Amino acid sequence: MFIQDKGTPWVKSANTIMYGVLSAQGFIALIATFMMEGMWVQNIVAYCLFTAPAFLLLISRPYDVSTRIVVGLAIQLNTALHIHITAGLTEMHFEIFAMLAILAIYQDWRVIASSVALIAIHHFLFFFLQSEGMPVYAFEEGRLVYGILAMHALFAVAEGLILIFSC
Repeated sequence: MFIQDKGTPWVKSANTIMYGVLSAQGFIALIATFMMEGMWVQNIVAYCLFTAPAFLLLISRPYDVSTRIVVGLAIQLNTALHIHITAGLTEMHFEIFAMLAILAIYQDWRVIASSVALIAIHHFLFFFLQSEGMPVYAFEEGRLVYGILAMHALFAVAEGLILIFSC
């Protein structure tokens, strides 16, 4: 089930970077929760649920392709959490693109493709739920329109394709 890929010497150093990124995202979630006077327990539990599988796989199966994919998904789920905590703040969406660029360190197109797919699913699902009045956020108040959703999707797909081809 797990595919070992020890022929890639950069994976070990990339994993070290991802430990730091995932840890920094926990700190960012705490700061954002404090600034937005958010729901502490909910946000901490979400961060732990998103991040624990990645940390466990980084420790137990550091060279597996599946580990890299799970790390990428955890990073993007934490980014989605940051967007939600900040009530869809437009500037927080930049984190998606920064994290895709960081994930390219793995030089594995599967990590980028799965991360972009998750981003798309998140944005469409939260857009719909927010439109229906649910207490989740994809976009800021007043920016919950299909044109903004389409623009975000196009930019994410464009960056994803560029990174996939460069990997």
